[in-house]
Amino acid sequence: MRSKRLTLLLLNLFLVFPYMAHGQDDLQPKILPEELDHVYQFWQSQNKYFLIVAVGKLDTPGFELSFANGNATKLSDILSNLGYKALALNQEASASDDQTRQNNSLLDRGIISDEQATRNGIRNALATVTSENLDSDAKLLIYYIGHGSPSIDGKELYLQLYGDGPPGPRHGIALSELIKSIRVDESFEGELVILIDSCSSGLGVVNANLSLQDLTHQGRGATTIIASSADTQESYVVDNMDGVNSSAFSYLLLNGFTDEWETLDGDQDGIITSSELETFERAGLKRLYNDHHLRSKMTPFGVSLPQDIDLAYRRDKVKNWNSNPRQLYASIKINFKTPFLRQRVADVRSKIATISISSGGERIAEKQVAEIPESGTIEQLVIKLPPGREEKPLKLSLDDTNGKEIASKTIDLAETGTVMAYRDSVASFKNYEAGLKGVKATMSVTVHDSASSYEDASTMKATAASNSDAIDVPPPPN
Repeated sequence: MRSKRLTLLLLNLFLVFPYMAHGQDDLQPKILPEELDHVYQFWQSQNKYFLIVAVGKLDTPGFELSFANGNATKLSDILSNLGYKALALNQEASASDDQTRQNNSLLDRGIISDEQATRNGIRNALATVTSENLDSDAKLLIYYIGHGSPSIDGKELYLQLYGDGPPGPRHGIALSELIKSIRVDESFEGELVILIDSCSSGLGVVNANLSLQDLTHQGRGATTIIASSADTQESYVVDNMDGVNSSAFSYLLLNGFTDEWETLDGDQDGIITSSELETFERAGLKRLYNDHHLRSKMTPFGVSLPQDIDLAYRRDKVKNWNSNPRQLYASIKINFKTPFLRQRVADVRSKIATISISSGGERIAEKQVAEIPESGTIEQLVIKLPPGREEKPLKLSLDDTNGKEIASKTIDLAETGTVMAYRDSVASFKNYEAGLKGVKATMSVTVHDSASSYEDASTMKATAASNSDAIDVPPPPN
């Protein structure tokens, strides 16, 4: 019996020893190389802009919000650090007084505040969406902090603006008007995020004047609306907390993107999604109320259609490399091979204007091509798939300046695989580098100068070998 116990003890020591030998540092999550982190690549390449509307006072006395500008400037700094850019706003021509200089300083940071937060100010700001020439993959985040008023019939939310008198129905700008001006008037096809910190803001989510069609541009682009409170609730400031002058919703928002990132990022994948922010706000506001920092309950509301939107990404915060949101990202590489006559190569390259990716007949990503790279250079697209498309084939197309397809190929991401996650054990860490593999979907376009494979040159129809990734772009007729 003693011998058996000794054997078991030695066996246990043998099993534990590898973990002891590697130490605590080896048990920490490792960071994927940037070239294999498709979320990072997408986030870096995506055009992300923000507009902040902070209405801390109206032209009618008695409705001042002393915290509005402070919350706005802090959020501007946070968004800038996360890779967003402020919309280019028109400054006041003369900066001869302190107030004008302060206003221009806020405009530089993407903030319209107080006297500038008028209907014309909003219209002029939104017009920059067109001037920025945002593509279909772009993201626009709009944050409003101020007073909100329901319409008389309770079906619409009016965001109060300077110059319209005291808060009331039909004063300011209707949320449905704001969204339609972006989607219809400015023809914005990208991701639209609207965060509303005001009383009755939940009406923005249950808005009877908004349809699914209104939230997109001709069916393209997702929209997220997150409101600080329910349609019949007020939004409150944080009470009884030393050194805090903030609305409760914005207090949590600012902390979530900074000190409380790990709490906000529920699955620890470095991505903050719109649903995670809503969940975080809901739990945080409940906690503030229970701890007597709110005068009354606040219930935030959120909607994301047709799917969640990723609001932020930090790769230094990733502990889970294999979450469901991360699986929606893929890297597609296109290799342009031009081994034949230079003039023929230049002719084909000059015709290619767009690289597009579609799934089930729906275009989900595209990249404008200013100039096709020389032979051997890799053109890479990092895409985000709509949920449910991870297992479905994708079609890659090269289109000319008239939108006609020059070449195309179907690839199957289910076969090529996605980035493998590490496992939380020492044994897996040993094979960590060897176990990583990125999506290797490669589209090789070979320009031929031989007439042997020629097909209709007017459409530049591609012919592809059945057992090859290569696509032959046929030559012109003799």
